[in-house]
Amino acid sequence: APSPLPSLRPTYIPTFVPTSAPSPLPSPRPTDTPTSIPTFLPTNIPTPSPSFVPTPIPTINCEQGTYLSEENGCVACPVGQFANGTGLAPFPNECTTCAAGKFASSTGNNICDVCSVGRKSNEKRDSCDTCGAGEYSYLDLECKKCDEGKYAPVPLADDCLTCVAGFYVNTVNTSGVYYSETGSTACSSCDIGYDSDEGSSSCDLAADDYYFSLHDEASSLVSVPCIKNAQCVGRTQVPIPNMGYWVDRSSYTYIDSIHKCIRETCAPSSSSLSDDKNNIYNSSSVNYNCWSLSFYNQSSSSTAFRNNNNTTTTTITTTQCDSDLLQCLEGSQGPLCGSCSDGYTYQTDTRTCQSCSNVNNLNISYFVISSIL
Repeated sequence: APSPLPSLRPTYIPTFVPTSAPSPLPSPRPTDTPTSIPTFLPTNIPTPSPSFVPTPIPTINCEQGTYLSEENGCVACPVGQFANGTGLAPFPNECTTCAAGKFASSTGNNICDVCSVGRKSNEKRDSCDTCGAGEYSYLDLECKKCDEGKYAPVPLADDCLTCVAGFYVNTVNTSGVYYSETGSTACSSCDIGYDSDEGSSSCDLAADDYYFSLHDEASSLVSVPCIKNAQCVGRTQVPIPNMGYWVDRSSYTYIDSIHKCIRETCAPSSSSLSDDKNNIYNSSSVNYNCWSLSFYNQSSSSTAFRNNNNTTTTTITTTQCDSDLLQCLEGSQGPLCGSCSDGYTYQTDTRTCQSCSNVNNLNISYFVISSIL
């Protein structure tokens, strides 16, 4: 029920019950949407999310191959560089130089292209330089000439090809002395009578059925065909006398002179040779190394020899390479194996040296048999 008297002052908001007198101004009503400026009264429903504040400049979106500069916004990478961004924030703030062996010839690259085989990227990384024949690209940074014993018919990568056995890289032959040139484009075949190992820069071995001999005034070694009554296995081996022949091993100057033995007392190492010389001749054996040039060049009582593949070492002594041990049958010694050793005597029927004890036993047996008869 209305109050008996009016209220002393108007209320700011409507009351739940009528006042005794009207308010001086209409009371505001709640709005359904947000007002442009805050109101003293809450809205009927809240806004779904805060409103966005406008940005002072347009939104930035740098593409791949560009980087974000504080001064210039999105900038394309220059030649020789790249930026591998995704096109979404955060954006790269700089470009990266292409790695060795790669290049970028245009601007705005997100990846670098790869140089083709035998080429290297230049310092600016904007193109690839081509190596020449006889060269290879080293770590994609520089062109290097092929090493001695190797060749490249076209520019290659990482390394050059290796000359196979019997071939060598381009060399110049002057007065029997070979010197190698690097940067070769092909391997040349060795001259007749000469041979080489794989990857050689010169033909410094004798071919099969040849040997090195002192055959000129300069006393340099020249590969010549094997001499009569001997066998030659090439490489650096000297001629080995056939069965029944002998050679003076006291000096290399005598290796060309093969002599026939007067007695049946000569049996050099060549008696074990067959047509398949490579299998019979073990390069790590004592006999093989004793008939090598290295034996004549040694300056000590023992010498270390490398096998054909240069993988194992065999050490031999001058005692093991004794001429009588290599060329004479047991009990024989000296030039042409023509004398008998101590404790041996020459038997005319066999033309060999026999042990004195064996001869005495044989004579005793002959005497006993004769007495019985």
